[in-house]
Amino acid sequence: MSVLIKPAARAAVCIAVLATVSCRSPEGSHDNAAAIDPMGHAAVLASVCSGCHVPGGTAISDLSQFSSARLEALMLTYKNAADGTTAMHRMARGYSEAEIRTISQFIEATAP
Repeated sequence: MSVLIKPAARAAVCIAVLATVSCRSPEGSHDNAAAIDPMGHAAVLASVCSGCHVPGGTAISDLSQFSSARLEALMLTYKNAADGTTAMHRMARGYSEAEIRTISQFIEATAP
């Protein structure tokens, strides 16, 4: 089954990924970007979530319904599940625990 992605959404995800990659230090950390612009950095990290988790979503959860603590716990569960093979498992493994906390706090802070 093929999934169609609107060009604007595809562009937003590409920009977010490029911005995230370009913010990495040689050690693979986002610390430099976070120190320069913490809210902008959080927005870039969290923007990847908006590709699937949209407000009012039913098939895929609307993240604004969760507290930051709950989001962080869920993401850490995905990250640490050794046998997990879903898209969420793979994405969560790409973030440090600090980045997961940043994403969770940003989503809660910007929820409607």
